[in-house]
Amino acid sequence: MTGTEVLFTLAGGVALLLWGARMVRTGVTRALGSSLRQLIAIWTGNRLAAALVGTVIAATIQSATATALMAASFASRGAIATAAALAVVLGADFGASLGAQLFTAGISDAWPLLILVGYIVHAIFDGRVTVLKNVGRTLLGLGILLVALRLIGTATQSMGASEVVADVLAAVAREPVLAIILGAGLTWASCSSLSMVLLVASLAVTEVAPAHAL
Repeated sequence: MTGTEVLFTLAGGVALLLWGARMVRTGVTRALGSSLRQLIAIWTGNRLAAALVGTVIAATIQSATATALMAASFASRGAIATAAALAVVLGADFGASLGAQLFTAGISDAWPLLILVGYIVHAIFDGRVTVLKNVGRTLLGLGILLVALRLIGTATQSMGASEVVADVLAAVAREPVLAIILGAGLTWASCSSLSMVLLVASLAVTEVAPAHAL
């Protein structure tokens, strides 16, 4: 690949990754409806249960941020205690990390099946507000996530042969504060910490950037 092809492949892969994560989040949220909020409200009597609820919800909707926002909303209205809300947030971070482990565990070959089944289910129930329609949306999102990871992996492998990219990443590696700011900025812009973790994991696997910079 030329430098331009690598750049556009990487950018397209990241965009696809964000879109897939959004489809999973919206699919699960619409399928379960108010059940997610009821789960937080009911099972937060103690901090251990609250952390477990945060883990389950974040792993299901693939978004620690959305889980944290729900917990903050309940805490602001006095529906749950502040300590329980903080436990939900900590559990959500753990749930998001479980999701990242799952997607980096070599299951990328499952994307054709996920997309095919997801499309068929979504098409059959299109036009009707049903749980199955949103299950199809979720499966499509998961398949898109796996395709995006493949694209990013292909692009990062080609990046390793680029001296310019190597120089840029080496410069970032020498400035840890800059690396932290860059990661925080990208996560804020994408509104998805899971997507950024998966992107960094792809860079780590292909050894494009030094490990301490990632």
